[in-house]
Order: sequence, then structure tokens, then C-alpha cells
Amino acid sequence: MKQTLYVPGLTLAQTFGYDKVNRLTLAVEKSGTVSSATCPDATAVWCQQFGYDQFGNRRLLPSQPSVFDAATNRFACGYTYKRGSVTRNPLNESFGYDAMDRQIAHCPAPGAEPCDATAAAGRNVYRYDAEGRRVRKSDGTASWTIFVYGAGGQLAAEDSTQAPAAGLQCLTQDHLGSTRVITRADGTVAERRDYEPFGADILVPGGSPRQGIGGYPGVGDVTLKFTGKERDQETGLDYFGARYFSGAQGRFTSPDEFNAVDELDGEAFDDYLANPQYWNRYAYSLNNPLKYKDSDGHLPHAVVGALVGGGVGGALELYSQIRSGQDMNWAKVATKTGVGAAVGATAAATFGASLLVQGTALGVVNTAAGIADRALDNDAATQALDPTALRTDAAVGVVAGVVGGAVGKQVQNAVQGSASQKLNERLADHAVRATAGRSASRQAGAREMQRQIAQHPEAMGRRAAGAGRAAAKAGTTAAAQRAAEVLKKRKEEEEQR
Repeated sequence: MKQTLYVPGLTLAQTFGYDKVNRLTLAVEKSGTVSSATCPDATAVWCQQFGYDQFGNRRLLPSQPSVFDAATNRFACGYTYKRGSVTRNPLNESFGYDAMDRQIAHCPAPGAEPCDATAAAGRNVYRYDAEGRRVRKSDGTASWTIFVYGAGGQLAAEDSTQAPAAGLQCLTQDHLGSTRVITRADGTVAERRDYEPFGADILVPGGSPRQGIGGYPGVGDVTLKFTGKERDQETGLDYFGARYFSGAQGRFTSPDEFNAVDELDGEAFDDYLANPQYWNRYAYSLNNPLKYKDSDGHLPHAVVGALVGGGVGGALELYSQIRSGQDMNWAKVATKTGVGAAVGATAAATFGASLLVQGTALGVVNTAAGIADRALDNDAATQALDPTALRTDAAVGVVAGVVGGAVGKQVQNAVQGSASQKLNERLADHAVRATAGRSASRQAGAREMQRQIAQHPEAMGRRAAGAGRAAAKAGTTAAAQRAAEVLKKRKEEEEQR
């Protein structure tokens, strides 16, 4: 993949490479429009190579050794952990956590033990509300910042003892939501910011082609950086909501609390097991940071939406065919699974955007889904592209997006704690019923699968890879059967004529 950055007085070409499972392996930037896929490259502004172990732990090539514990996916040297979260790093900084494993303190001075939320000079303290959102941070004495959130959960305002920048500032973001340009009220550029693939700032040393270009280097007081998340200057970590992210390491400092056994079931759970990249709870966005972004510190929403949507779509179609007594049409089940995944991913990716954006996105997806559905049932292209049906599909998608988005925001605010757990249990129960016949031992088997994953990750990785190949083969077979049926039907029609 390639992209070109155009700034008045500057042009930069960036090239990115990927491995067979779509993990980023190469990033190169050069002046001008001629790109390069070589690293190291003496003519490059900067370049990075990434390697991964079998568990998806990222390291920089060629110099950084693999220093991960194969049993836990944690750093094996220079770091200490408590319940999976970093409590000390190689700089001898320590971190404290509460009972919910939320970071509540940062102690930069060696020997500041215990590193807790007790106010002390040189100690950074963090506070959270009942919903887990960070509402205050301070240096332990007189300097503090308070964060205020709106009804939808988005950050609405900040109040701080630090003097704000003079005048109005407007932020321009890229496709990931990262702040790239900061302009003043009169339209002039105050700052420009560029990032490495995993979020670290691209530095502007002497001799850099960015040197002398208006807005570089971006050193202002706006702290919303990579994917629009708050970057703490005292730690260099980005606050993602559920946990903190280190752009320098390209991974989170705490494991994801998302539990696939409790949150997913049916086809969604099978899809989760079939892709081992989901299993590393420290990795960022499946190690594909230019495609996916993490909205709240959990498994990327688009991925979860695709898993759940695909599972529900396929299960409902399967249940419908069984209930109607018709012959099994696996091609249609596969299509419904794909449609569900597309709708789920779109809904999750646009959740939090304006209702208009969410409605438009789901309108487009639902229209495409309707075309695919009618194409399976009818050989004639005119029926698949029927104008009336297209308008209906688009309208249903828009209404579903707007209503679903509005209701979803209310549910997001209302469902907390035990209520959220009960809702998940009910949804899991409906998923089991919809797949018509999955026994109650499914959950027990899933938990046993999780235990085996933890104890024998390599063996389970090979098993999951085999399951993925089998699923792909089954999908190919179903498509071939459908194609044969269509050809047979057309041949019979020709003979009748």
C-alpha cells in the first residue's frame, strides 16, 4: 500500500508492506513521489520493519530481539506485571492500579513504593467515574485536569490549571481520527503532526525534510493525538478508555478484558477461534494499525461487529430454513453470514458518529445485501437490481441505522454492571437457540477450549488454522454446488425451449 503526503513546500511518499495474515511488516517514507519498499534505505526519511512471533507479539527488525514470555505474551525482561498490567518499566517508572485494574498512579521516581493514588509531589494520579471514564488527573499537588463527558459518552470539555492556548483552535483529523493539522481562527496553520504506523510521533530533527515547513514540529498543548486519543505527556501513553496504549511498543500496557467465551457464541465464537490474531490481548488492532482503530481499548469494534453480525446472520438463515422444512441452501447461509458481518462491522465502525453517517452507511450496506440476496434466489439480473427493491433496501438500512444508533446510544448509557452481564447472557442464549440444536454443553466446551488455548497455544494455533482451512474449503464447495445448480437449471430451461 502507498500514500503520498502533500504539504505546501513538501511531498512525502510512504510505502507499507504486509504479511500473509495482513499484519504490518514494513513502513518507509521518502521525499518526493518515488516510493520505496526497502528497509534499511539510506535515502529514506525513516523506515521501520516489524516481525511477529507465533502469538502476534510485535518487535522491530532487525535489531530488537524477541523478548516475550510465550506463556503470557508479556515482556520477559525489563518489565514487571501484576494481574497482567505493567507495574514497572525499563526506565524504572512504576504504575499503580485499582481493584478494576485501571491505572490510578504513575511514579516516575525510583523507589516510590507503593505507587498508589495518594497525593505526593512528582506522582501523577488518575481518577475515574462509576462508568470507568477518566475524569481527573493531577501531579499529586497543585496541577490538575478535569474531563467532562456528554450524554453519549464523548469527551465534551476539559478544565485545567494549565493555561490554554490563546484563541480558538480547530483540529483536522485523518481517516483514523488522528489529529494532523491544527488551525487558528483565521485559517492559518498552527501545527502539523505526523505519526508512525503505531502512533508514535514522527520526530523532526535537524536535516529532516519537515524542518522549516510551516507547522512542524507540532509541539503545542493539544493532547489529542493518535486516533484522537488523549496522550499523557508524563508517561507518553495514550488513554484509550479501558486501558492505556504505548505507541513506542505498539501494544497495550494491560490485557483486553474482552472474554470471547462470555461475549460470543455460535458462528461468531467459531470465527474468533479460527483467527489466532484475536487471541493476543496486548496486541493493537490485529497489528494492522492503518486499517483498524481501537475505539475504547477493547477488541476493535468493527471486528467484534463483524463476528457477531456474521454469526447472527448465518444462524438466523439456518434457523429459517430448518423451520420452513426446505432443503438446506448452504450458499445462502454463507451469503447471509457475509451480509451479517458487513452490517455488524459497519454498525460498529460508525457507532459514535452522527446518526446521519450511521444511517447512510447502513443504507448502502443493506442495499448491497439485498442485491446479493435476490441474486441467489433469481438468475435474472433485472430482478436483483429491481429499482423498487433497491429503494426499499436503502430506506430500511437508513431507518435501521438512525433508529439503531439512537437506541444504541441510550443502551450504552443505561446498561452497566450486572445489567450488562445479564444482557450478554440473554443474547448468548438467543444465539444458541437460533442455531437450532446446539446443546447446553457448548459453553462448557468453549471454556475447555479456552483453557487448552492458555496451556497449549501452539497446538491450538495449528488446530484453529486447520479449522480455517476446512471452513474455506466448505465455503468453496458450497459455492461450487450453487454454481452447478444454476447451470443445471439454465440447461433445463434451454431444453424446454
